[in-house]
Amino acid sequence: MEKLEHAIARLELRLGELNTFKLVKRFNLDEWLFSTDKSTWKTIHIGEKWTTQSFPCYFKKEFSIPEEFKGLPVRLQIWVEGEGIVYINDKPVGGLDPNHREFRLLDSASGGEKFSILIEAVPRGPFGSYVADPHLAQSRLVSIDESVESAIFDIYAVLDAAKNLSDENELKEILVEALDNALSLVVFPSETESYLTSVTENPFGSRMVFRVWNPPVPKGDFVSPEETRKSLVSAQKKLQELLEEIKDQYPPVGNITLTGHSHIDLAWLWPMAETRRKIRRTSSSVISLMNKYSDFKYNQSSAQIYAFLKEDEPYLYEKAKERIKAGQWEPIGGMWVESDCNLTSGESLVRQMLYAQKFFEKEFGRRCSVAWLPDAFGFTWTLPQLFKKAGIDYFLTTKINWNETNKFPYDLFYWQGLDGTRIIAHSFLNPGQGYNGNIQALDILGTWKNYRQKAVFPDTLLSFGFGDGGGGPTLEMLEMYQRFKEFPGFPRLKMGSIEEFFARVPKDNLPVWDGELYLELHRGTYTTQSRMKKSNRKVEHTLYTAEVLASINYLLTGKYPQDILTTGWHKLLRNQFHDILPGSSIKEVYQDALRELKEVEDSADEIIRDSLKSIATRVKADREGFIIFNPSSFPRALEYIIEDDTDAVELPDGKVIKTQVTSGGKRLVYSPEVKVPPMGYVVLYKSEKTSSSNKTITSGNVLENNLVRVEIGEDGTILSYYDKVNGREVFTSRGNQLWAYSDRPRNWDAWDIAADYEKYGEEIRDVEYIKILEEGPARGVIEVKKRYRNSSIIQRYVLYKDSPKLDIETIIDWHDRRILVKALFPFDVRSSYATYEIAYGHIQRPTHKNTSWDSAKFEVPGHRWVDISEGNYGVSILNDGKYGYSANESTIGLSLLRSPIYPDFFADEGEQSFVYSILPHRNDWREGTVYEAISLNTPLVGIPLSDAGGKDNLEKSFLEIDARNIVTGAFKKAEDDGSLVLRLCELYGYRGKAKIKFGFDVKKAVETNLLEDELTPIDVNSNEIEVSFKPYEVKTIKLVI
Repeated sequence: MEKLEHAIARLELRLGELNTFKLVKRFNLDEWLFSTDKSTWKTIHIGEKWTTQSFPCYFKKEFSIPEEFKGLPVRLQIWVEGEGIVYINDKPVGGLDPNHREFRLLDSASGGEKFSILIEAVPRGPFGSYVADPHLAQSRLVSIDESVESAIFDIYAVLDAAKNLSDENELKEILVEALDNALSLVVFPSETESYLTSVTENPFGSRMVFRVWNPPVPKGDFVSPEETRKSLVSAQKKLQELLEEIKDQYPPVGNITLTGHSHIDLAWLWPMAETRRKIRRTSSSVISLMNKYSDFKYNQSSAQIYAFLKEDEPYLYEKAKERIKAGQWEPIGGMWVESDCNLTSGESLVRQMLYAQKFFEKEFGRRCSVAWLPDAFGFTWTLPQLFKKAGIDYFLTTKINWNETNKFPYDLFYWQGLDGTRIIAHSFLNPGQGYNGNIQALDILGTWKNYRQKAVFPDTLLSFGFGDGGGGPTLEMLEMYQRFKEFPGFPRLKMGSIEEFFARVPKDNLPVWDGELYLELHRGTYTTQSRMKKSNRKVEHTLYTAEVLASINYLLTGKYPQDILTTGWHKLLRNQFHDILPGSSIKEVYQDALRELKEVEDSADEIIRDSLKSIATRVKADREGFIIFNPSSFPRALEYIIEDDTDAVELPDGKVIKTQVTSGGKRLVYSPEVKVPPMGYVVLYKSEKTSSSNKTITSGNVLENNLVRVEIGEDGTILSYYDKVNGREVFTSRGNQLWAYSDRPRNWDAWDIAADYEKYGEEIRDVEYIKILEEGPARGVIEVKKRYRNSSIIQRYVLYKDSPKLDIETIIDWHDRRILVKALFPFDVRSSYATYEIAYGHIQRPTHKNTSWDSAKFEVPGHRWVDISEGNYGVSILNDGKYGYSANESTIGLSLLRSPIYPDFFADEGEQSFVYSILPHRNDWREGTVYEAISLNTPLVGIPLSDAGGKDNLEKSFLEIDARNIVTGAFKKAEDDGSLVLRLCELYGYRGKAKIKFGFDVKKAVETNLLEDELTPIDVNSNEIEVSFKPYEVKTIKLVI
């Protein structure tokens, strides 16, 4: 008896041969015109190279349908060995890629119809791969016998099912027997010459016939025997009858909701300019398929993708809108892009949703209720609250199935956020290509088998379509849907809406996951491309300051630069895409991203300056000086760098502050006793008075003030950090040890850190020099320069008067590959967990490795601070642009850089600078860590002040909050009216009320959701409101002024 595997192999070979005979007629289209600029054209022939360094390139041809095709359907088969988009008679009809090479021209030709074809192409593959010598590989008209094509699809579906069923499943043998019975009706052609010609269309046969020592040469044109074609249709009929009988015995079991999809990475192994072309290609393919298949459903996330399509191809955009209205095309996600969800700040996540939901509502008349994030590298614990308050009740990802150590326990569950908010989450595990699924037996059977909540809800999702580099579904996938949707023994398939799928999910009996969705993989993405991460952090905070000042200026002038700020946010948000911000893209992506972020920073800085000038003209200053503004919602110690040589400044009350010359030749104004009011300003006059102090903070290798004493060792580390107030050492041994680790993960170079990386480390101890840079009364600075192989690291230890915090300003000039650099801090603190800032919240993670879940978190994401505390004492590490941390018992690690070689060989090459700080404190991180981290990242801003002659006070606050656990996340103009919007965040886990006092007239206050929809009125009394907060709650308040 023939083994099943042998029978299947035999049937596969026969199917490959039969596929040849769907072709009825072929006609080569030669002599195209080729151009790189659409102005100068040259002739190019089939088989000719078109290599060029300038792209996109263009192919065009005009032709008439040959008379021999009269009465036949006609298709264009074209391949140029590079991605492209095809225009037929000036209309985009589809993308051109390895999976989309055929385009329907006519259902029935009359002969003589004229066509004009234009192809825009690039010499790159779908995943950005370089094509060295692309050719015009194929260009022909064909006529396909569609009844035979249908029969081939039927046969293939049954064969695919049999191939993927387990040998233990009796249905496998039954399907093979049905195929044999049906194919016994097929009349295979045999005439020698015509058969030899047919082999040219058969890849299976070609491998046998044309790879011998002296292969035969076909003669004459290809002929598809009519007898063979008719017998194939008869075989199809027989097979369908047999399948109906089999279905009676083996009915479908379970349900899968299908959604067409194309995961279009906004940038990755290609730059964003190429993504814009991918969007056009994919969209045109989808719309063409919708014209043929009325039951085809497709989803596309990311408002940015739609905005690009609207700008680049308005015709396609309008066609997409028509399909959205008809219910075939589903806008999904509710975010500007599928962003990173570990490193993105709380306010940036809010804006991802705010701008996207507003866009979808304006353009399509609807908002999204499902967050679609199949590929982001983990999900912060605060997302459920933010999603819910942005009108998003459901969440889909597939990425948590990528865990390399522990299998995530649920596929359908409630995800509970830090504040207690719950949303329904779903994940599917497709053993094929994950979210880039196919409608084939492997994906269908595997996805259903892997789904674990069948008893709760007997339905799961499966998205299908080529993706990552776009492309989307194919005709073959949709034909397979017709065969598999009610296939014996398989789950039923039904095209459906993702939002409708989630709406059907029962709300009871779902398991609950309370915590972050930590991905046990891709931990290197918290650190790779550190310039990008630093720029992201800086722009996030600069936009915050710009909006605060623009809002205050709006109160004064009625003018607000909304378009400029919105454009800035859009640029930031798109560069927070989950392959850009995490550092997993090619170098061109970061060249573009850093340029765009610098544009945003510059425009925000201009808004800050202009707003300060406007405020300054209204201040009743009577001489030259400076106006210093605090954008934070809490008072800040005066710290500001003056660009000129002002020797001293004077407060309006006569207090004189001596400036200190910095190592850069500027002047530091620093006075911890002087507080700049929250969201307010102080005026400093230039002073001729003198104020001197002989006390300096620096002595030899020691920095000391009234609170701490820090000694720098000969190796450049912190030999001693003594807390005078609490009478204890901060470290158990040397602090700020710099370690270099060989960084060679087994896979995903830019993405991953090997679990055993610590085995391959060495401390960086080659000190070139240690010297004093500043030794004034305001601060002391000691500089250390170290070398490591071909790279150098300069660190400046900075201690300010009356502060326990030590800043470590770092400049790295890096020229080594595949190295991970960490700073290690062995604190003298006992705790089984460390606390990390996350987006609008914090999270505690273990410092031990008790379980596999604990051990897997050997590198974790955090934002501006991490803290380790025991009962009444602790230490925080702050930073202005780092995100990767480790905690091993009492040693905290801060990852400073990685230098992988793929996909950007030069990642982190060259110079970069950043600051991190050590902050000892009483009790836990609530004793000042949050305020200090905000202050480090959001500096005071100011401008010179002349004799303004205005009427406003020399010191003023525009907003005061009486609760230290509440901080502002945003203060901006409303999106849709003239109100102002204030975002407030409870960060300590306290329940209670907060009073907010405004330094301007407020007529009305109302709580809104994140989309600024009004919810609940708030009483206003004398420009003051009182707001209740639950632990970790984010609240948005609209102020009518």
